[in-house]
Amino acid sequence: MNMSQKTKVRVEAPNYQIMKLKVVGITPLLQNRLTPETLEVLGEYAKGYGQGRKAQSQMKKEKEAFENLSLLEKVKKKAYWIDEKKGIAGFPASGFEKAFKKVYQNAGLKKAETRAFKILGSLIPIKYKKFVINKGIVRPERGAPRPLYRPEFQDWSCELLIRYDASILTPKMIIELGNRAGFEIGVGSWRPENKGNYGMFRIA
Repeated sequence: MNMSQKTKVRVEAPNYQIMKLKVVGITPLLQNRLTPETLEVLGEYAKGYGQGRKAQSQMKKEKEAFENLSLLEKVKKKAYWIDEKKGIAGFPASGFEKAFKKVYQNAGLKKAETRAFKILGSLIPIKYKKFVINKGIVRPERGAPRPLYRPEFQDWSCELLIRYDASILTPKMIIELGNRAGFEIGVGSWRPENKGNYGMFRIA
């Protein structure tokens, strides 16, 4: 065998396509964007500031400013807004993508198949009929259980713009796995993946 002979490698070009999915919420969407209150409950609040005097002073100012807000203002701080004044809410595209890819892995798809899929955009606009304050109970690392108020969006829906490799995935596969993602994983706080029942959805 001639070792100097070069081996030809054939790489097939990807067949990228775009599809739009209509997502309809089955259960309310519960959001919990990180705030000083949330970080404190998780025991993570001080970690992002360091131990210096200046860092601790900044942490104290932000915490006091948050505590001086009304309950409604505090809850709205925990939501993702595209335009809060107009009531236009959103949800990170990464949250939906993680739900899809999680169920892809559970279904036994290979890494190449999960990489052949991308939800475009950053913050996905969410349509909803009603915004309410959800009251729950949280058990922090230290201290007694305490109430936790979060933004809840009822009767919600959105549209996802997806770019995928049609040589690996089909629209039917994406839709079927999307329905499983909405039932098994969900999005937002207290979703099925975290033993909750919020943030469940279906593909319309």
